[in-house]
Amino acid sequence: MKRQLIAFAGSLVMAAAVVAAQGTPPQGAPPQTPPASPNQPQRTVPEAKTGQTADVVLTGCLIQGTGPAIFLLDNAKISANDPAEHAQTYMLKTDAEDVNFKTHLNHEVTITGSSMAMKAAQPPAGKKADEKDLPTLSAKSLTMVSDRCLSTR
Repeated sequence: MKRQLIAFAGSLVMAAAVVAAQGTPPQGAPPQTPPASPNQPQRTVPEAKTGQTADVVLTGCLIQGTGPAIFLLDNAKISANDPAEHAQTYMLKTDAEDVNFKTHLNHEVTITGSSMAMKAAQPPAGKKADEKDLPTLSAKSLTMVSDRCLSTR
């Protein structure tokens, strides 16, 4: 019960951070960081010129994009068990040598990284969004959750 309560509180803090990051600060204003909860360490926001937010932890299905070096995190959620949370797809990139997307294709994974502060454009009904329109997640670490994709929209 205590773990569930801590996980719920952490999910709320992360959701609030994502919502707060959706707004754009006035030009020349320094980026603001959400206040840290007692159960979570303070996270820093990279410089405003990068357009990236604080680190996020997302769980979803790692799939192949349209090219051999393009990878997507599909059905990505901050809280994989929250049916009210809307799943999103992210274009993945990494500079970390120890993050190998190819070995985890079609696996349920948890990825820690920084995300561009944007929401994907809504495609017409019945069609998927173009990869170029997806938000980018710069992966710092990857952990396999399952050897097959379990998440659904």
